[in-house]
Amino acid sequence: MADFEENEKSSFASKYEMGNKLGEGMNAVVYLCYKKQDTDKKAPFAVKVSRADDEERKEAHRKEFEITSSIKHRNIVSSIEMFDDEFKGEIYQIMEFIQGMELLDKIAQQPKGHYTEEHAKMLFK
Repeated sequence: MADFEENEKSSFASKYEMGNKLGEGMNAVVYLCYKKQDTDKKAPFAVKVSRADDEERKEAHRKEFEITSSIKHRNIVSSIEMFDDEFKGEIYQIMEFIQGMELLDKIAQQPKGHYTEEHAKMLFK
């Protein structure tokens, strides 16, 4: 499992380069990003940038990170590391980058607006 406290000591900007915006939700914006040492940009990651201007939000982000960094499943995106920029009041959560679309968009594309129980079981086995 990745460690939030250890990565809190360095900064997102010291390790990663921000790329294009991938999407935006109510609580965060997701961008493509690359490790600065990856000069060929062959190994993209996703970074979720969220507001964290109070301790309650920071704790919620820490809990989410602990859970998403511990889950290893082919159909679930894993978190890799997390940075807390106290000056900007932002949390940067580095995640695997998986080409495609969000689950809700994929579900909405299904003929009846949902997966059958059998199909859903296959996805999460």
